[in-house]
Amino acid sequence: MTAGLQGRKVATGKCFSPVAFVLPEQSVEKIFWGDSVGSMAHVVGALYRMLEARLKVVWLHSGRVASLAALLADWLGMGEEEQKIIYTAGLLHDIGKMGVPGGILFKPGRLTGEEWEEMKNHPVYSFNVLSPIPEMGTVSRLVLYHHERYDGRGYPAGLKGEEIPLGARILAVADSYDAMTSHRVYRPAKSGFEALQELYRCAGTQFDPHVVEVFCRQAARGGVECSLRQPDLRALTIALSPEKAGSKGRDLKG
Repeated sequence: MTAGLQGRKVATGKCFSPVAFVLPEQSVEKIFWGDSVGSMAHVVGALYRMLEARLKVVWLHSGRVASLAALLADWLGMGEEEQKIIYTAGLLHDIGKMGVPGGILFKPGRLTGEEWEEMKNHPVYSFNVLSPIPEMGTVSRLVLYHHERYDGRGYPAGLKGEEIPLGARILAVADSYDAMTSHRVYRPAKSGFEALQELYRCAGTQFDPHVVEVFCRQAARGGVECSLRQPDLRALTIALSPEKAGSKGRDLKG
């Protein structure tokens, strides 16, 4: 692994987590692969820039999700190569939204049933873009399953629990956190604290409870830039304390 991939050092070991990723003056290839830029780096860079050109809001969201997901993978003890795969999946998880009509993608009101079914196709569209690339096999599967739910009620395959690849469970938390804390045409952004509360509430149903627990604990320690006020930090720390959390805290231990 080149020096360009060495990020913040933590107890889990080597970490690939370039948090401030989306900078116009820097290239995907240089940040992601350092000085060892190969053909796959150029493929990822080209796809990511295509997303920037077509859907700027989705491009920005994808960069943030990639960084959050790589951090979360590190906090969960995953190695550099796994972090890099998850980071790539974060960058490209919504590339299939280029196949969704803009009138649906940016509709300010509630989607109709038919429109929602079309929106739910975007992970499949992403998979169809990435899966023909031999080196993207794992990435394409993580992208395909990032909207699966822990209780089996997600899409497109209705996988549940550990049937869902861990990388996809990580992407689900990172994707949802960034979506909730970002302004949308149909709703204002939630605060970081509100988003963490929602993740915590949905642990064990929508999200992997262990992944949520790790994410929320790191947020309480300042590991996530989520605009938490000091009273919110104290409240979150208390809520996540095993002796204070009651049955919910026990559930989160998985």
